[in-house]
Amino acid sequence: MKIRELALGDKEPFLNLLSHLNNVGDYYSDECLWFEVYKKQKESNTICFVVEINKEIVATGSIHWQQRFLHSGGISGQIEDVVVLPDYRGRGVFKKLMSFLEKELFENIGCYKISVHCDVEIKNIYKHLGYKNEDVLVVKRAP
Repeated sequence: MKIRELALGDKEPFLNLLSHLNNVGDYYSDECLWFEVYKKQKESNTICFVVEINKEIVATGSIHWQQRFLHSGGISGQIEDVVVLPDYRGRGVFKKLMSFLEKELFENIGCYKISVHCDVEIKNIYKHLGYKNEDVLVVKRAP
C-alpha cells in the first residue's frame, strides 16, 4: 500500500472513487476545469492524498489547515472527502489512511486539533479512531 499526493494524471480513477462519496457529475469532462481546480488545490492549504494498491487508486482523503487567532495563533486542521472503494473496505485501508492524514496535520503541519466533516451515518467509525463529538457543524448551501 502506497499513500501519495494526488497527481494531475489521476483524474479518471480519482473521480470514480469520489463518486462513491458524492455525485461528481460531468463538471470535469472539460480538462481545463479539472486543471484549474487541481491547481487551486495545490495553491491553497489543501493536500489531497490517494492510496494505491497494486497501482490502483483505492482510497482518498484531503487535509486542510488554517492559522487561527485562538490557541496563541495555533493551526487547526480538517480531514475531508475520505472514501475507500467498496472492495477494499474492511481491510485496514481506512485506518492506515486516517493515521497518515493525522500525522501530516499533527506532526508535519503542527496542528493543535483536527476536525473531520462526515455524514452523521458514519460518525461512529471515526469514534473508533479517538474522535468525539465536540461541536455542531451548521451548513448553509448556495441557492
